[in-house]
Amino acid sequence: KNPTFVANAIQLMQPCVVHDEDFIIKEGSAADEMYFLITGEAIVYYGKKEVKRLSEGAYFGEIGCILGGVRRAAIVAVGTCELQSLSKNNLNLLLSQHPSVGEDLKRVARCRMEETKNRCTSNVTEVKDQGD
Repeated sequence: KNPTFVANAIQLMQPCVVHDEDFIIKEGSAADEMYFLITGEAIVYYGKKEVKRLSEGAYFGEIGCILGGVRRAAIVAVGTCELQSLSKNNLNLLLSQHPSVGEDLKRVARCRMEETKNRCTSNVTEVKDQGD
């Protein structure tokens, strides 16, 4: 919605590749970056429950970066995924320059957090051990 924000964000992003069943985000880890899924798919786990599948074009990890605290969910790659990451520091810099985008992202983060909590009562799927 905001071409200037997008252009500025792209300049600050870092590419990364993860492989099948790799953890992109581990539940309980520090929330120090958010991600944009360029290619591939990923699964969101809340506790040991699969709550959502993400596909190309999705972004995630913003909840912890914006609202603070540790990661509330795990994200696991399905196949090989290409991502772009945006550090929490760079995200905060961008949001200070684009406050309306910041308010929109805060609303989305709160909604996603509630949505994730609500989905946790169905569709139980065990997640693999989050060990290194």
